[in-house]
Amino acid sequence: MNVLYMVARVVSLLLGILEIAMIIRVIASWIPALDRAGFMDIVYMITEPIVVPVRLIFERFPIFRNSPIDFSFLIAFLLLGMLQTTMEHFAVLAFR
Repeated sequence: MNVLYMVARVVSLLLGILEIAMIIRVIASWIPALDRAGFMDIVYMITEPIVVPVRLIFERFPIFRNSPIDFSFLIAFLLLGMLQTTMEHFAVLAFR
């Protein structure tokens, strides 16, 4: 089996796990009892390194500072999805 294929599949799998962690974070933010659960510390520890750089970029624009919607989280989630799709396509190309 091709090494590049395996690397691309593992990276794609890890990105998928990260996307699931981000979805759990969103759901937990809607349910206060879940947001205070102990496992949420792990979810935040996993997702914060992805969200913070995007949030720092968005804080430069006044229109996003007082928004009730966390656009930085949304953009980070979309970028993560695009990166995962790219890795899956790369895995298919590496398999050939």
